[in-house]
Amino acid sequence: MPAPRMKDIILSMIGSWVANSFVRKYGKVSSIKLDTEQKNLTVTAELLGELSPLTIVLKYKSYRRNGQMLVEITYVESSREWIKLVANDYLNTNKAPIEVPGGLAAAAFRFLGI
Repeated sequence: MPAPRMKDIILSMIGSWVANSFVRKYGKVSSIKLDTEQKNLTVTAELLGELSPLTIVLKYKSYRRNGQMLVEITYVESSREWIKLVANDYLNTNKAPIEVPGGLAAAAFRFLGI
């Protein structure tokens, strides 16, 4: 398996574990798939009260500015049309990048070669 693909698998597994610690009250994240070559993150969740799993695909770009690591979500796809519409409307008016904090998050970005 090529190194970039293995890196995506490892980070996806870690992401699933972390995400489930946050959403346990609402259901569970059944999978996270990171594709650093295509720059997208796919999350599938089984949420309480939902009849079918929710899938969200985040397209992103990552970069450094003034030594700070930043991530900007550029587009959202979803298995729920209303989520896609609301998210992309929000992104059209709020293009602020997300600052990646130091420590483990920064180490993960170094691992990704960003």
